[in-house]
Amino acid sequence: MKKIYPLILASIVISCIFTGCDKLRGRAYAPETPMDSTLVIYYSQNGATRAVAEELRFQLGCDIAEVKPVRPYNGDYDATVARMEDELQYGGVIDMEYPDIDYAKYKTIFIGTPIWGGKCSLPIYSLINEHYWVGKKIFTFCTYGSGGLDSMTRQVADTQKDCTIICGFGIENDSICNAPEIIHRYLDESL
Repeated sequence: MKKIYPLILASIVISCIFTGCDKLRGRAYAPETPMDSTLVIYYSQNGATRAVAEELRFQLGCDIAEVKPVRPYNGDYDATVARMEDELQYGGVIDMEYPDIDYAKYKTIFIGTPIWGGKCSLPIYSLINEHYWVGKKIFTFCTYGSGGLDSMTRQVADTQKDCTIICGFGIENDSICNAPEIIHRYLDESL
């Protein structure tokens, strides 16, 4: 079952984007404060986290950036988790391609990741271990099959001790089509 999971997830994401989940461009959130000092940064293995990150960027009207591993993960969940466990034995920080970002200009950073084996993805783990942001407000968000937002938020808090870490929102892979409403509700309640 886990071997076909990525195919099922990819099919859901593709069908949401291309065949009638026109909700994936929800109404823009109208924040009381300007979002020009906000960044959404994320890693997406199969497109689900990318769809959520792009919707978040759309609603906030802020900047967005994607991080990518030098050696991509193949999309098979079991193989990905096994590779992650191997890489964690060697510290868990992997070779990454980071976009050229001037983090100093951002006060708020939204960090998004798929959840692998109850943890944040290694590309995001590498990001939070290689970049140290002082005084930032960091919101977490994730896509998942069976949870992991709290553990991902703890991982961020463990590495970013001089920041305000806010446990954001998680969107189950089966609910990607509901991302606009979930994000809008979260922003209404949290910002």
